[in-house]
Amino acid sequence: MNRFVLALSTTAFCVSAVAQTAGVVIKADGDCPAGYDRMIFVTRSGFVLAEHYSGSFLEGHRIFGNLHSYGFKNVRVNDSGARIYIEDYMTSKDRAIEWCFGDEDE
Repeated sequence: MNRFVLALSTTAFCVSAVAQTAGVVIKADGDCPAGYDRMIFVTRSGFVLAEHYSGSFLEGHRIFGNLHSYGFKNVRVNDSGARIYIEDYMTSKDRAIEWCFGDEDE
């Protein structure tokens, strides 16, 4: 029984570790003229376009969570909890600039 619990715990840890992505805030909430709640993070796989719902985000903060899928996410930002909505991920720099500085009606 103990082996089963250990195996199950190890499997759960590995699955949650795979879903976690690290990124850095490059445009915090309030920095994008196209929308006050828009933010941009950069990860190893590209740019993440998100909207702020709760928590504190400043340029240069490290963010951890499931950043490579759409929708609402609970994330960690510099050891604090936060909530975001991911609009797009693994996107290009040009798309990120357009989303941050372009029209609000996109």
